Amino acid sequence: MVYKDTFWLIMSKSGKRIVILGGGFGGLVTALRLGDKLKGHEIVIVDNNLVHVYTPWLYDVSTGFLLDSNTHKVSGLKKTSGIEISKVIKNKGLQDKIRLKKAMVMGLDLEGSHVLLTDGKNISYDILAIALGAETEYYNIDGLEEHSITLKSLDDALLIREKLDLLLEDLRNGKRQRVEVIIGGAGATGTECAAELANFLARCVKSGIKECERIGIRLLDAAPTILGSFSKSAQKKARARLEELGVEIITDTIIQKACKNKITVAPRSASTDQLSPNESPFKKETELQNDILIWSGGICVNKVVRLFELPKDKRGRIKVSRTLQVDGHPNIFALGDVASLIDPETEKPVPQLGQVAVAEAKLLAKNIKHKILDQDLEEFSIPSYWPSIVPVGGKFAIANFKRITFSGYFAYLLRRVADFKYFATILALREAYNAWRSGIKVLGKND
Repeated sequence: MVYKDTFWLIMSKSGKRIVILGGGFGGLVTALRLGDKLKGHEIVIVDNNLVHVYTPWLYDVSTGFLLDSNTHKVSGLKKTSGIEISKVIKNKGLQDKIRLKKAMVMGLDLEGSHVLLTDGKNISYDILAIALGAETEYYNIDGLEEHSITLKSLDDALLIREKLDLLLEDLRNGKRQRVEVIIGGAGATGTECAAELANFLARCVKSGIKECERIGIRLLDAAPTILGSFSKSAQKKARARLEELGVEIITDTIIQKACKNKITVAPRSASTDQLSPNESPFKKETELQNDILIWSGGICVNKVVRLFELPKDKRGRIKVSRTLQVDGHPNIFALGDVASLIDPETEKPVPQLGQVAVAEAKLLAKNIKHKILDQDLEEFSIPSYWPSIVPVGGKFAIANFKRITFSGYFAYLLRRVADFKYFATILALREAYNAWRSGIKVLGKND
């Protein structure tokens, strides 16, 4: 079936329509770069909420202004990590070049070159860029999706904060004797979240709020170590920092089932064929009580992408070449978490990181312009290593580069520089500095 275009066309008929699915790191940067490079063509961003979320600050939002809440401060938290895409476009002076469509994507009509939307207003495209990001992976664990909170969106972070605030208030009012927080998944997100919450509680205890001593934080992972993709030195430093802050680290342990205020865990080898040494403190199935369960144990391809009849790898990511073109579809590109771009050195897909999506977006904008001008496309240059900096509570971070790992305040400053660099990518310099400085000022209250 070939669908009709029900989305009105405003550019000249000689111009091309570039449709970008998703307003995250990859989608937004692609659109902004195209807006700077192209004239006489139509750029459309399709996104479900049209708010661009700076996800590296979500862990800060989830603990911001606890025990010191009011409407004004919570509103300030929202503004630190979320910015309306329309304001970004206006700030860059591209409101006449980039259009926005708030809608959910439900499929693609490849034969007719249409994006199918849930509101019925289908959009035709000449060139399509797919940047829909990833969703949380629950690994078919019984009850996990229903009884946990993720940390993927601004709403997630604010929900965690709201629950923590209520639990802390119950402790102070004597309605509870203890609060247990379990964070499943000890990658960067889980580690950052555990450290930030533990650092906040330690500061509360030092300031005389003794009730915070009765809050336990457990960081749990099925892998033998935390921060599995980092160097051994970074893992060691992170473990030492978390233990110093009072976080209980549990590795080699899987979640088998989640219920209301309770999870069932077991040693990893109990449900796998792995014969590697197991350091789990549990020798059999054990129930753990929790008042809040935060799940950061993995991501998977966006559900709608699974419906696209495009070539995919075994994890459902869209196969692309080094030019970011989808295999067999020269007018369709994919980037970020949905794209499977193989590193020829490792023969594995490049990692699903924000910095990867931004780097791909910069190249994609060039290649779309080259495509329109019938010029040769450039190939993505894959570095041998992607550096990472993980904040681990307060003004302390761990920087993990190819051969160097260091931690402390200097690493924290580098993380803040990286934050500013991104804001300067999507906003004019003055507005980027103001947004960055405002965020640091608000979120720094927890440090």
